Amino acid sequence: MKHLIICFLLSGTWLLAQEEADTTFIEDEDLIIEKEEADTTEMEGGEVSAEGAAYGYKGLAWGAAMDQLEVVSTDTSSEESSLTHRTVIGTLGQDSVTYTYHFSDVGFWKVVIDYLGIESKDGIDGFISNFHRIEKALTEKYGPPMRTSQNEMGTDREYLFSNFPKLSRAYFRSSWSADSSSIELMLEAVVPQSEHDPPVFKEASRSIRLYYYNSNYFSTASGDTTKASEVKPLSDVY
Repeated sequence: MKHLIICFLLSGTWLLAQEEADTTFIEDEDLIIEKEEADTTEMEGGEVSAEGAAYGYKGLAWGAAMDQLEVVSTDTSSEESSLTHRTVIGTLGQDSVTYTYHFSDVGFWKVVIDYLGIESKDGIDGFISNFHRIEKALTEKYGPPMRTSQNEMGTDREYLFSNFPKLSRAYFRSSWSADSSSIELMLEAVVPQSEHDPPVFKEASRSIRLYYYNSNYFSTASGDTTKASEVKPLSDVY
């Protein structure tokens, strides 16, 4: 009789332990489902990551029509618009920028981000420092660039011993890849070497631009090229 009671108690204890184990498993399964749902929500939020850049830019998918830009863009101040591109003014991090969205025959394929108001009291070095600042932020998001080129060209040797204003030049470029999409950061700057020189080259190029693009969505209808082009006199061309 004692053996039967002991067996009954052990059997009940085993069943109770099994039920608790099954309950714990169900709870773990629920947690896994909740985590998967959270991950899906995060990806649908439009945060630009490597996967997001492969999809599009800030919620605007590659191949989207121009009218879809108004739905996803938080920057509403339009500066310029045409049949092939639209420019809006906004911010990116700590910088004021313009976003120029380009559309081909098959839809959105490129956005060009121009950094505004970046000036330097340190000559060419200030522009290079800003390039590296933005490059660092992109590296934290997408990893090290796949390709990079850094050329600080200085002054032409032909002008070293002349009285003409001297210029410093820099060309920096870093490139990332996200599946079929690409990300490019480019600095092109021509800066007077001395602030004491007359501001002859005040209008010289000094730009930092960031590109997101997907060449698979670039397509342009070709026109009829069978018609002979009209030859114009050289004086009309130049």
